[in-house]
Amino acid sequence: MRLLGETKIKAAQDECVARWPHYEQVRDQLQEELRAKLDIDAMDVNGLVTTGIALRNRFWELGGCLSDAAYPYVYAARLLEETAHQREPENAAVIDQIVESIVAYEVSYYWEDPEPEEPKRNPLYAGLLADLRGRQYRLLRAGISRGEVPTWKDFVRCCDFIALAWMRGDTPACLEVTRLLIGQAERIGWTFYLDRLRHGEQQLAAGERYRGEITFTPPILDVSQARYDRRLWSFQGPPEHRRGRWPMHLKYLRDA
Repeated sequence: MRLLGETKIKAAQDECVARWPHYEQVRDQLQEELRAKLDIDAMDVNGLVTTGIALRNRFWELGGCLSDAAYPYVYAARLLEETAHQREPENAAVIDQIVESIVAYEVSYYWEDPEPEEPKRNPLYAGLLADLRGRQYRLLRAGISRGEVPTWKDFVRCCDFIALAWMRGDTPACLEVTRLLIGQAERIGWTFYLDRLRHGEQQLAAGERYRGEITFTPPILDVSQARYDRRLWSFQGPPEHRRGRWPMHLKYLRDA
């Protein structure tokens, strides 16, 4: 991995994933196989999600996006998590797992060398992923109206949604979410991000770009980690990637 270099790692990853069948092409067949092997119709939501996480971990063990053979595992993880979501559509934690599985193999833009000024974007980010994070935002907004207290996970989801909504050109949604975070910041203790949120509000109101707050530190520099770039800031990835990521407001602990 280190010998390849960052550019070749990204190019090799995109070439490998391009050879896989699309998820939609194999979903029905995969569902039948999972019904036969795992009896997924008898699983509860927790069982579906737990099994999905185990399958996604197996995907990473087999090489992830640099493998020709690993994709059935992450596709199966996504399918189980989508099944859980169908049963509990208002469970934000289940949606988190769907997002994690999708961004495990889908990058936000495709690699070209030399890199163009405007890269080729993956429409899934402004489409399905924006819809999923948008659903979580609406669940949060409804919860706040009932007096519920937002959590750090809610903050991360909202920042993702701002970035995704901007990709689809929905500036009003970006502005609405940013203002909700500003309104909740002092109440919840997100003051570390407050100045930047206010600056982002000003940018959006002026029609400028604001991609939401960077919620997690980038992993410790290592060229082999380049294969996990080009994803949402909330992306956790395999253990070796997660270990180097901390919430931005705790960065000083990692660097100490």
